[in-house]
Amino acid sequence: MKTHFNLSSFTTFIFLLFIISFVSCEKEPDSLGLDLQPTGNKLSVIYTDTCSIFAYTVIDDSLRTDSYSPNLLGSMVDPIFGVTTASIFTQFRLSNNNVSFGTSPVFDSLVLIIPYTGIYNNSDQRNQSQRIKVFEVRSPMSIDSAYYSNTVLSYNKNDRVIADMTFVPDVIDSITYAGVKYGPFIRIKFSSYFGNKILNTSAANLVDNVSFNNFINGLLIRTEPLNPSLTNKGSIMYLNLLSSLTNFTLYYKTTNSVTDTTEYQYPFLIDSYTGRYNFFDHNGYADATAAFKHQLGIGRPKDTTLGKQNIYLQSLGGTKVKMLLPYISKLLKDQNGNPQKISVNEAVLVFQNADANDFFAPPADLTMLQRNADGSTTLLPDITEGSTFFDATYNSSTREYRIRITRYLQQLLNTYAATPGFVDYGLYLLVDNRRTTANRVMLKGTDNKGIKLELKYNVIK
Repeated sequence: MKTHFNLSSFTTFIFLLFIISFVSCEKEPDSLGLDLQPTGNKLSVIYTDTCSIFAYTVIDDSLRTDSYSPNLLGSMVDPIFGVTTASIFTQFRLSNNNVSFGTSPVFDSLVLIIPYTGIYNNSDQRNQSQRIKVFEVRSPMSIDSAYYSNTVLSYNKNDRVIADMTFVPDVIDSITYAGVKYGPFIRIKFSSYFGNKILNTSAANLVDNVSFNNFINGLLIRTEPLNPSLTNKGSIMYLNLLSSLTNFTLYYKTTNSVTDTTEYQYPFLIDSYTGRYNFFDHNGYADATAAFKHQLGIGRPKDTTLGKQNIYLQSLGGTKVKMLLPYISKLLKDQNGNPQKISVNEAVLVFQNADANDFFAPPADLTMLQRNADGSTTLLPDITEGSTFFDATYNSSTREYRIRITRYLQQLLNTYAATPGFVDYGLYLLVDNRRTTANRVMLKGTDNKGIKLELKYNVIK
């Protein structure tokens, strides 16, 4: 008998087999951990969202802020957190060696232009003016030094102010300067005193940047804190000091000749070779709400149980949340107290926004760190799986954050099982990008499942 082979049917069969094989290799989050079990031990998934969680707000550590971009400048009055102010310390450099300004230079102006990259404020209150003052720094600065958000280099508040301006931040409208249209920028005009100090210095101070930065250590661009009564007002501006559009130029004339009316200009540099950092000030939270201060122990004894009501996250060296899962190890024993093995399929922490007004926008993303016995912290293994897996992004529709900690929780349970007497030091919940964004949020506490752990797991027999 002759067998007929149909090529079309065979191709279709192979294609379908490939598709089935491909789909079967896709692993959903719910299936994580199932591959740890022998085939005969796969049981139905157990779900719970009633695991106990202990959470309360603490002051964040000072943040290293040198060499980060953008730099932040401004002051705002938050109805929950009170007054927050951001200021900038920066060097500036010569654009060439052996600078000469000619014979008897005459000062015209010294102008610093820095472009905006954004702004953080109450969108309904954009017209609040800001006042900034610039002082000369009296301590050496270095690109190789580490600077933190609470570091204040020496300067004399009673010293001569070398720039002083009041303005309303505008990050929307383009600006025409010297006949050229630019994107929004801040323009700071310096005093003749400071311009003449540079113009009339000795040639030795202009030989190179080592000499120049010994002569002028740097600048403090300081924001004046807003009055606490201006609730929901103010802005934190995001400025790009490293932009090619950043411009710090000295304009002057010379008296070399009676007929020489040329206006000269000399560009200084603020770039990746200049030391710079942000200083953040929360005024000791003196202007924050009473419930917030009580949880932190400001002005009265600390009450961590207030974390059951609300917890608070603020960037710029503000606050973070300490979290513990105090009874999670009980999963490792059955109802009779016998040891049992747990395979975590999925573990998701859910946090709900408690700020009904959202005068100032919540952070776009949060992050978490594991606390170690020596006080150090490490990244959660779930973070290394990528942002899509870890998630932690704010959902404006549900007004919540969902953070997947599946791998962390499995490791934690494994450690409990393998290490008698093991002590868990918990987690920190923080604002992501908290050095370069000014966002904050008040979250619901652990009461009424304002914070909950959605856990799916198997018991391995």
